[in-house]
Amino acid sequence: MIWLLWFIFTGVNYGFSAWLPSLLVIEKGLTLTNSFLVALITSVAQLPGYYVASLLIDKIERKWLLAIYALGATAGALVVAFAEHTWVLVLGSAVLAAFANGAAGIYYTYTAELYPTAVRATAMGVASAVGRVGAIAAPIVIGYLFARVGWVNVFLALVVALAVAVAVVVIFGERTSGRSLNEDVPRVA
Repeated sequence: MIWLLWFIFTGVNYGFSAWLPSLLVIEKGLTLTNSFLVALITSVAQLPGYYVASLLIDKIERKWLLAIYALGATAGALVVAFAEHTWVLVLGSAVLAAFANGAAGIYYTYTAELYPTAVRATAMGVASAVGRVGAIAAPIVIGYLFARVGWVNVFLALVVALAVAVAVVVIFGERTSGRSLNEDVPRVA
């Protein structure tokens, strides 16, 4: 469950940020300079996403907060897919970036809480590695999809991936709030 979350969120982050300037030039007719300005605004929008996550992480059960962040990113991707005006596109991109990147602070914490102390560092490393596979695969897949199915369908594919993330965390995610990190961990004599 957690590996799939890392794969999807990291893939969406890297795929979206890697392709956004090019897609804006190709599909929306923005100049290269303006497309990078949109990318800059989108990058700055990540900061409130992280900050709000840090404020909420101890107030809302982590699995539900991850689901909320995935839904927020999904909403942003839908806005980007169907935006007719540049300002709407910028707003949707900012929402997508804020929620998709802000989720990182949540899933880093959540992952550490899912594993016993004896394997926690290794488990975090493996989860992060799976996320990096998503980061490598997503830009390739997005390029392939864009060439074959176009702008709207690229973002609808992101919506589907994020919807899978929501479903997986809601159905299979464990509650971790209020639990000790060493709870239910066998003791070594």
